[in-house]
Amino acid sequence: MLGRKAFTLIELLVVIAIIAILAAILFPVFSQAREKARAASCLSNGRNIGTASSMYVQDYDEVIWGWVTYALGNPRSGPNCPADPENCRTNVVVWTQMFQPYLRNKQVLYCPSFNEQVLVQNASHPNCDGPDILPWFPAFWYYSHYGMAFGAIFGACTVQFPRNAFPGNSPRPLAEGGGFRPPVRTLPGVRRPAETAILQDNFTALINERAFGVPYVIGTAFGCECGWEGVGQSRHHMGCNYIFLDGHAKLISGNVERHPNFRCPGAVNPATGNPDPECICATYTTYDH
Repeated sequence: MLGRKAFTLIELLVVIAIIAILAAILFPVFSQAREKARAASCLSNGRNIGTASSMYVQDYDEVIWGWVTYALGNPRSGPNCPADPENCRTNVVVWTQMFQPYLRNKQVLYCPSFNEQVLVQNASHPNCDGPDILPWFPAFWYYSHYGMAFGAIFGACTVQFPRNAFPGNSPRPLAEGGGFRPPVRTLPGVRRPAETAILQDNFTALINERAFGVPYVIGTAFGCECGWEGVGQSRHHMGCNYIFLDGHAKLISGNVERHPNFRCPGAVNPATGNPDPECICATYTTYDH
């Protein structure tokens, strides 16, 4: 009768050590592969949104949309609120709702890589919105995991703080005539549509009631909340997805509010209100130069 030969304790420990080493090598690889798949899905969603935005603009005489428009309705209580959060605010139409006739799919408005904890960490950083944004979260409900460049003009015309002029229109209340605040921004008025970003990995949401003491306030953001090199964690580790006014979408690393940038002599410096012969503008977030 043949005797059985078993593994020695040392041999078992060696095998376990080899398995542990292989696992330590492979798990990060698998994690990166999963994130790349999620990032690709998010970018594909962005392209669908970009196509919908192009169709929307063409149907509305090339007027660029606002992040919301005001409508007749109750500002705080839709018919099934809060069970139907998307329709809690019947007095506004959010950009996501404007695009639905063209998208016919609400899932594309959401990014599988979205992480609210990372968003809050980025947004509350002193170099971004700071701690004042903390009461906005956790959000009550998300219209989208993308945020819109909502009509702001800011900066100092320097390399460190370039001029930014977001292309989105700003809504005007019905009591003031409705529509958008002048000057109304149109696609023909954008100097470089293929290089002007309008949407970004970020958020559009019904923010937490504790922020302003009233329920169902809508908020959106565009910029540093997505994270950038050296400060914060970008949504896809290597950058954030951006949707441009010509409808295309792409992944960009870094903070587009800072770089790349270009000389735009004669642009009005938001810090002084006067034309600046040495002005520096942000390449992807300046619609008028």
